[in-house]
Amino acid sequence: MFTFQNQDGIEIFVYKWLPKPGVKIKAAVQIAHGGAEHAARYTHVGEALAKAGYVVYADDHRGHGKTGQKAGRLGKLSPGDWEGMVRDLKELTDIIKKEYPGLPVFLLGHSMGSFLTQNYIQNWGNELRGALLTGTTGGPFEMPAGIDLQSIQRQIEEKGLDATAEEFTELTKAYNEPFKPAKTGFEWLTREEAEVQKYIDDPLSGFAFSYGSLIELATGMFAAGDSKKLQKIPKDLAIYIFVGGMDPVGGMGKGAEALFKNYQELGIKDVTFKVYPGCRHELFNEINRKEVIQDVIAWLDVHI
Repeated sequence: MFTFQNQDGIEIFVYKWLPKPGVKIKAAVQIAHGGAEHAARYTHVGEALAKAGYVVYADDHRGHGKTGQKAGRLGKLSPGDWEGMVRDLKELTDIIKKEYPGLPVFLLGHSMGSFLTQNYIQNWGNELRGALLTGTTGGPFEMPAGIDLQSIQRQIEEKGLDATAEEFTELTKAYNEPFKPAKTGFEWLTREEAEVQKYIDDPLSGFAFSYGSLIELATGMFAAGDSKKLQKIPKDLAIYIFVGGMDPVGGMGKGAEALFKNYQELGIKDVTFKVYPGCRHELFNEINRKEVIQDVIAWLDVHI
């Protein structure tokens, strides 16, 4: 692990996994984790990719993991932090390119990290060899049922940006509706019960967002679906979209398919789409995670 100070003076914590000495490094994979979790949850992914010859980096975003903990901002994002998180990803890309000049870089984003990645490729897609999106969905973007921006604005005026957003908890409850009877409320994440329990027991996962964080997430999702910004994605950027067929975030595959078709209609030449039937939101923690990781490695190997 190492840290870097971003443009806003925030210390960003970064995990790094390297192939064994003597193994030729094929490319770099940069991981953008999801909301209410952290980069260390991708240790098994980083290790598997490193074993396959990739150097892997994953930062703890603002308001998350060790970055959020150190700043005393766990679960709390301030105005402008969404764009800031996207810039942080670019700063990390720059660090990777300084450490490994000429090495191809791929950006892999899960859930909230996939929306950060969608924003990233609108700005700096030319910096990457490819983008991988999982636990994702596509436009036209709408606020989820039960979340009203005007109501949230009133709550902010009353309670402040850092107050815990009850609407966020309601949203995750809605995600769990298809999986009743449910013991934990987090069955929507994966069918692997042990992984669900690990998530619940993790003090750096499963926290509720603040109102400020909810506003920033909405801002980022709307930006990801902006038609003018979508035109800026390089047409030769390779994109791999892979989701669970029972992922409520991706509309049980339908929202992710809409994203796939949108990218195709934009003229992006190399877009791959895969649905894993029965799988839920966290493919890297699903019961068939080894298959998912091997498929990612196979896609990367073809696109180096």
